[in-house]
Amino acid sequence: MTVSNTTLNPLLFSFKNKNISLSSIIINIIPLLCGAKSICTPILEEEKSLLSEISSGQLRIRSGEEVRSFDFLTSNFGGILPRRPLPIVWAHPKDACSPLKDLSSSVRPGELFGVAVIRGNCSFDMKAYYVERLGASLMIVADMNDRALQRLGGKQPIAGGIGIPSIMVSTACAEHMLRNRVNTLPVTSKESEVEVRNKEDIIVTLIPSDNSIISDNWIDLAFTEWANNDDDLLTQIEGLIQKYTHKHPSNDVIS
Repeated sequence: MTVSNTTLNPLLFSFKNKNISLSSIIINIIPLLCGAKSICTPILEEEKSLLSEISSGQLRIRSGEEVRSFDFLTSNFGGILPRRPLPIVWAHPKDACSPLKDLSSSVRPGELFGVAVIRGNCSFDMKAYYVERLGASLMIVADMNDRALQRLGGKQPIAGGIGIPSIMVSTACAEHMLRNRVNTLPVTSKESEVEVRNKEDIIVTLIPSDNSIISDNWIDLAFTEWANNDDDLLTQIEGLIQKYTHKHPSNDVIS
């Protein structure tokens, strides 16, 4: 059996960063039936129900005694999500659209860490390329303009050579991380300017979802056509709050 180069790099990265071990690998060989537009799907009914990839989950943030959880959506490139807690540092420059300043002084020697970046100014795969070169184990893309979350996409050939896993988080999550991160510079968004306080470093843990409810809800919100007048808009928002209160595992999408 052979694997493509787009499969090999994420696997090698995951081994290097101890996201997986040789003893933990389970391989399922699933026959696929390919049709029009090269769309391939499993043939057997029991295999159709397999979760082909993790599309979303909860990001649990601990800073001192405080613990909060926010939604995240994953990328369609990169390796396996880390399961161990990671300290998070902010990229410099924060958009990660050029080679990043060495952050070794912000983490302990040999410690695995994640890097948070701001959305915009360049493609997601370009950001991941520079963050991976820095030696990080995870890239967190923060949307500072209060938009609905989306999954991170990448284009070949850059995306095919990226091993680092990436996730996107909401404005509420990003502002919480900024308020609780020592030695972080303020970031100005269209909606707010974040005041930064000196606190303990934040530690994040990823809790992947075993279904697509979180990602489906965010995608649904992203494609919502909003009413033009205030009364209809208020009614629409109230309806969405009721909808997501009953079916969404957190309040992040509501906020």
